[in-house]
Amino acid sequence: MSDFFLVLLIASVAAILTYLGAPAAERFDVPHRVVSGALQFAAGVITALVAFSLMPPALYKGATTWIVLAFFLGGVLFVAIEFISQRFLRPDAEGVGAASPG
Repeated sequence: MSDFFLVLLIASVAAILTYLGAPAAERFDVPHRVVSGALQFAAGVITALVAFSLMPPALYKGATTWIVLAFFLGGVLFVAIEFISQRFLRPDAEGVGAASPG
């Protein structure tokens, strides 16, 4: 089996299992802490993938200064987007769910 078809098979299995798992995920009420923990675990897996699988070959083949600078600027951009979304895009907390006076 060629590499392309192996990747296609693995991606197809992941897509089918996601399609089958979505109704089950909608049926059960999962606590917020469980969802938060699962998302943090997934973020850790992706960070480890980048740090240990993608960065070493990139550093070996490319200009180290540009790669480190791009990695740093990506982090700065992430923090800036997070700040802007928290500061300007969140709903007004005073009017949400508060009892009306008088």
